[in-house]
Amino acid sequence: MLAGGPVLLPQARAADGQDGFAATPPPPGARVYFIDLKDGARVPLKLLVRFGLANMGVAPAGSVVPATAHQHASNTGHHHIIIDAPLPRPDRPIPADDNHVHLGGGQTEAEITLTPGPHTLQLLVGDRNHVPNDPPVASPPITVVAVEPRISAPEGAAVSFIGMQDGATVPGPVRLYFGVKGMGVAPARSEVPKTGHFHVVIDADTPDPDLPIPKDDRHRSFPDGATQTDLNLEPGLHTLQLVFTSFNGRSFDPPLVSKRVSIRVRRRR
Repeated sequence: MLAGGPVLLPQARAADGQDGFAATPPPPGARVYFIDLKDGARVPLKLLVRFGLANMGVAPAGSVVPATAHQHASNTGHHHIIIDAPLPRPDRPIPADDNHVHLGGGQTEAEITLTPGPHTLQLLVGDRNHVPNDPPVASPPITVVAVEPRISAPEGAAVSFIGMQDGATVPGPVRLYFGVKGMGVAPARSEVPKTGHFHVVIDADTPDPDLPIPKDDRHRSFPDGATQTDLNLEPGLHTLQLVFTSFNGRSFDPPLVSKRVSIRVRRRR
């Protein structure tokens, strides 16, 4: 995970020769927060993060700001984004790496790049030497889910099981035929426009269109371009749903899913 304009750490000053660094208390009521980002949000892989800071000012790293409370205290600091990591030690400068993004130029927003999937984000204010205040001025951590943009499905495209009626009683193994309207079928990774490949969802909810389809016994994928299969299902009731995805296994926009059908598999005699 990278962000635009990370700032290198200046050398921090040791406190009274001890193995630590001087931490300054924050102004009363100081609070840092995400302006327009909520816990649980789904976000693009390239995410613009905006920061809010109350009862405290922003100043670039290394700035000498007149003290307010006592000789080591200041009413200013600068922002850091903590990505997929706990808050760092309070007696050291905040690390500078892909998990600790420094905005030492006094920035109030930054664009970060996330990998697909869930991530935790937290804001932390540092002093002129990138050392957190004592107590730290940090936002509550939030979790976001980074999602790749989905390919648009052609208008009128649809998928369905051919010849399988809802409520049918069938012998095992269950022969399924896949149908798609308005698009073609191609093996995964072929990147042929207006094509995709099939997945069968068995006794499970419709997959989240913003996340990769799970790989387990309830989600059968056919990346070779297959248009039929024989399923060995236990006797009894089952639900089936057909999903059609793009070359990379991601759902189209809007998702191409069939109606869910319920079937009863007869016990073999």
